[in-house]
Amino acid sequence: MRQRRNVLWGVIAAGVAAAWLLLTLEVLPPGIADVLGRAWSAVLVLLGFSLLLRNRLPLSGVIAIVLTGVLVAGVAVTAYSTRAGQPRDDLVQPIQQRVGAGVSLMQVNLALLTTTLEIELAPPASIEGEFIGSQQSSVTVDYIEDNAGRAVLTITETKPEGLPPLEAVGRGALRLTLPPDVPLDIAFTGVAGNATLNLGGMAVERLNLDLQSGDALVTLPEYEPRSQSVRDDPGTLRARSGNLTLFIPANVAAQLELETGSRSAPQFDSTRYDYIGGALLQDRRYATSDVAIKLAYVVAAPAGALTIETTP
Repeated sequence: MRQRRNVLWGVIAAGVAAAWLLLTLEVLPPGIADVLGRAWSAVLVLLGFSLLLRNRLPLSGVIAIVLTGVLVAGVAVTAYSTRAGQPRDDLVQPIQQRVGAGVSLMQVNLALLTTTLEIELAPPASIEGEFIGSQQSSVTVDYIEDNAGRAVLTITETKPEGLPPLEAVGRGALRLTLPPDVPLDIAFTGVAGNATLNLGGMAVERLNLDLQSGDALVTLPEYEPRSQSVRDDPGTLRARSGNLTLFIPANVAAQLELETGSRSAPQFDSTRYDYIGGALLQDRRYATSDVAIKLAYVVAAPAGALTIETTP
């Protein structure tokens, strides 16, 4: 038994020495090095388990190592999960861009990870905003205009592969304002984070929203797309594992095609909308000439609630 304990403590001593050497030489990935640097107290935990289990169980040393490893892993997962849900302000990146007078259509492409999004109205001929997040995030902002009157704004959030240091983890936030005097084709994809799109006053030709996790609140504008291609191919608003709430102006008639697979029926004003075949919500004025503005979208909230509200 004494020989087994000597072998166990020899293994522990060799492991601690090897970890110390790797940390000193800075050859480990930053995330692994950070976890090891924070886990030195686990040696004391291992010692406690070894003394507690000694002479009580066969292979008590191996069991002590396994229990210590499970404990360290559990604490690390909890720490990273908690930190990942906290908003961070370590990185602040302003966004400011003037829009040329000849732009007749702007494509807005937004690809975010663990970041909340808020879109609001900007002053004429301008794009403004700010990204606030963790050191782990890297945000690229590209804006180009061509000679045909088309502009493309692309905002992309990326993160390095592998386990990051704990202090580099956190949730970000993107606040973006878009101009009222330029037709917009907006495409947003998000991994995790709520999205609030206040599009009132904007000339939104098409809107595509695909949010994997989080709630989406979308206020549609009093604007009818002019492009025939948009009418033939309406945008899709999809909150895959969260709630989707649409705010539609009172003088806008909407036709909403519901994707199949939703867990619950949509919530809407039954005096305004007809619920047709469980697959279509249609404003009763949509097929008439009672309103000048008509919108059509495909909507989906398969794991959450779909709510349609009316704004003045």
